[in-house]
Amino acid sequence: MWQRQEAAGTAVIYETRTGTCRWYAERIADRREAELFEVRQAKLSVIKGFQTLVWILPVYDGHLEGLDSLTSVYPKLMKVTRSYADDLGGAGGEKRIALLAVGLADEKAAFASGALDLPEVLENVPLFYARGRLIRENLDWKGQMRLEILEKAPENTVPAWAADIIHKDMDLTEEAYIDPVLDLIDGRF
Repeated sequence: MWQRQEAAGTAVIYETRTGTCRWYAERIADRREAELFEVRQAKLSVIKGFQTLVWILPVYDGHLEGLDSLTSVYPKLMKVTRSYADDLGGAGGEKRIALLAVGLADEKAAFASGALDLPEVLENVPLFYARGRLIRENLDWKGQMRLEILEKAPENTVPAWAADIIHKDMDLTEEAYIDPVLDLIDGRF
């Protein structure tokens, strides 16, 4: 006879080029029992049994990199959740799903830029924001090229937050940025 497994635990799914999103994922895992998955590992069959799912995605070139991983699986997760709730008479099937975006811009600039605009399918997903870091030696070739373009751009065309990072490494990460995510994991959000 088929038995449904109880949804349990937290999965943190991250996409990273420079290690910053992984750093935030590890901080969450340090403070809560969470399993970490890179986006490419987060297949529906692997993550559907988790009670809480947190995507941590970087903002690159004005958009959330890896967002398609969440948009493609979200409707399927909701379908799984509804079937669990139906099986249990409405109990135990609810999932908590959130997104933590990580970027160099301050939060106000990041939201104003449109980089954090989510598609309609994700309108009910809580979106949190954390500042990232720029370590030149960790940049891939695309990041190096973007930095070179910023360095050559006229000063009045470079956003204020970017002007601070053009010529030096910068680490704006803070563990406090994960506090609202921890509240969500604990069911207080």
